[in-house]
Amino acid sequence: MMNTEKSMTVQVTFSEVELAGEVKSFVSFNANSCEGSLKETILAFDDDELLKVTKNIASPIKIIQVQKITEELLEKAL
Repeated sequence: MMNTEKSMTVQVTFSEVELAGEVKSFVSFNANSCEGSLKETILAFDDDELLKVTKNIASPIKIIQVQKITEELLEKAL
């Protein structure tokens, strides 16, 4: 009997708040963690800035969007 079952791939996207310095370390140690232009954007932030980091869980985890947390962004979240 032949197994004709198709594997199902689930893509999960989530956002979290991280210090830019931690995101920079993650990107530096994980070459496939984001696209080149996004990596340049991440590396341009000051280490102590807070970032909203949106990621896809896959193998490996991919950063798909980064946004500096500002007072305006915090107000929208409340």
